[in-house]
Amino acid sequence: QHGDAWPLTVFDDEQIRYIIRGYFDGDGSISLKSRGDLQWYLCGPYKETLEYMMSRCPVIDRYNAIGLPMAYRVQYGGNLIVPKICEWIYKDATVWLERKRNIYQAHNTQGKSGI
Repeated sequence: QHGDAWPLTVFDDEQIRYIIRGYFDGDGSISLKSRGDLQWYLCGPYKETLEYMMSRCPVIDRYNAIGLPMAYRVQYGGNLIVPKICEWIYKDATVWLERKRNIYQAHNTQGKSGI
C-alpha cells in the first residue's frame, strides 16, 4: 500500500528537470538494446504523477503511463528521443547516479544519437 500521490503543485517549472532526474535515478532505467537502441523508463505508483512530470518535459510530446502490476511506467525508446531526454535532464547537473548517466554518455560519445 502506497501513500498519497504527490500534490502536483510541488512541481516548479524551473526545477522539474531536477525532479525528473532524481526520480529517474531512484525509479528509472536506461539500457542499450541488442539493436543498439537506447531505452528509457520511469516507474512509479501514481499514473497522474508520472504523466504530469513527463508532460512538463519539453523534448517529448507523448507521456502516457502504462499500467503494470502494482505500478505505472512511462517509456521511450530510440536513438533520437532518449538522448534528447537525457540531454535535458543532465543539463547543468552537478548530481546524478553515475551508472545511469554513463550508459547515456557512452552511447552519445559513440556518435549514435545524432545530436
